[in-house]
Formats: sequence, structure tokens, C-alpha cells
Amino acid sequence: MDIIEANECFCHSYGPPQKGTFNSEDVGEVEGEPQLDRISPSQASKLRVTAYEKAQAEAVAVQLIREDEDNNEKDEAEEEAEEEAEEEALEVEFAAIEAILDQGDNTDDGDEDGEVNEDDS
Repeated sequence: MDIIEANECFCHSYGPPQKGTFNSEDVGEVEGEPQLDRISPSQASKLRVTAYEKAQAEAVAVQLIREDEDNNEKDEAEEEAEEEAEEEALEVEFAAIEAILDQGDNTDDGDEDGEVNEDDS
């Protein structure tokens, strides 16, 4: 309350303070208030352009990484498909060999056990 009364006395004695008296940068520095760096509009424009170019470069890099990952996934899928095709081909070949071997076992010389009778020869 004393401060308010003192301010009223000063205003009455010295008049109201001039506009912007308490907005002085020098006073702010002396009082330890943080000071924002002032930059010119041209500097601000250059900084915006630089930030935009940096963002564009990052976006391109991310896109390239994603494309590379997609290509690797496609390569892996193709390799798996080739391996499956090779396995199927081997299974078909193995089945054909078994069929041929089974046909050789079915040759019957008249003996029930599949043994050749040497007496007949």
C-alpha cells in the first residue's frame, strides 16, 4: 500500500511518466530480463529459406530410405519365391524318380516275392 501511495505522490509531483518509459531495452538489460535477438527482415527471410531447404533435404532423405527399404523387402520376397519354386521343382523331380523306381520294382517274373527264379533261366 505504501508503494502505491508513493507512486501517486510522484505522479502528482512529477507528472505522469512518458509513454514507453518502462519498455526501455536498456532498463531490461540492467534488470536482467532476457533480451530477444533482433534480426532484420532480410535475415529472417534468409533463415526461412534455409530452414525450408533443410526440411526439403530431410524429406528427400526419408523418401530415399523408405524406397530402399521397400526395394530390400521386394528383393527378399523375390528370393523367397525363387527358393519355393526350386523346392517345388525338386519335389516334382523326386516324385518322378520315385515313380520310376516303383515301376522297376513292379517288374514281375512270375514269383510272388519279386525274386527271380534262377532255375528257369
